[in-house]
Amino acid sequence: MLGLLSPSSAALLAQLPPPASSPDELVTEGVRLHWSQEPEAALRSFQRALALDSRHYSALWHAAAESVVVGMITSDPASAETRYAEAEGYARRGLESNPRGSEAMAWLAVALGRRALAVGMRARVRLAEEIRLVATQAVALDSTNANARHVLGQWHAEVMRIGGLQRFVARTMLGGESFDEASWELAELHLARSAELEPESLVHRVELARVHAATGREDLAREGLTWVLAQPVRDPVDPQQQERAVRLLDELD
Repeated sequence: MLGLLSPSSAALLAQLPPPASSPDELVTEGVRLHWSQEPEAALRSFQRALALDSRHYSALWHAAAESVVVGMITSDPASAETRYAEAEGYARRGLESNPRGSEAMAWLAVALGRRALAVGMRARVRLAEEIRLVATQAVALDSTNANARHVLGQWHAEVMRIGGLQRFVARTMLGGESFDEASWELAELHLARSAELEPESLVHRVELARVHAATGREDLAREGLTWVLAQPVRDPVDPQQQERAVRLLDELD
């Protein structure tokens, strides 16, 4: 009548761990939720940490990372764009908190890269210049930052995929001065390094396989994509990467 717990329920609750009460604990909980395939719950945990300390660097860059993940797996383009914009905001706040934070730099570059997919040519070129600058700074601060390496590799690859005339226009008329520096060799170098740094990551291997395919090394591309399909799901974006691998193998065949 008074709504009291039964003795058995009270005993069960007593066995549960206490709720996380500090930003560090909430970040740790968010990381656990991420690897438990619960990215939206992970993001909420990072946001709860920021509600306690709005300048907590680890919570900010983890929130940026998880916002990107949630955006990537959503089926609604508008929701994805919202998540990528949120990721950019968290990453920029992370850099305000820690100007030399390579993690925040790398995830800022990732968020900008995701946003660049949905804008026109002029805005894409502007974002591409910032993406390259931020990712280069992140690697200069920490050469073992796999995400920054991945972004640089993908930057080189995406510029090389642009047709010659479009690349000329981007370089001479739209401010893409750095586009002359792009090469397939650097795309492969950075993506191969990201795969070495995070050998279980599927997204690095998929992008590296795309470079192999684009440069006429179909056997290497097939080998990498077949490896991707043989791996267990670890990261919330892994099912998406395995679907990409299937499509790329179909194209190669």
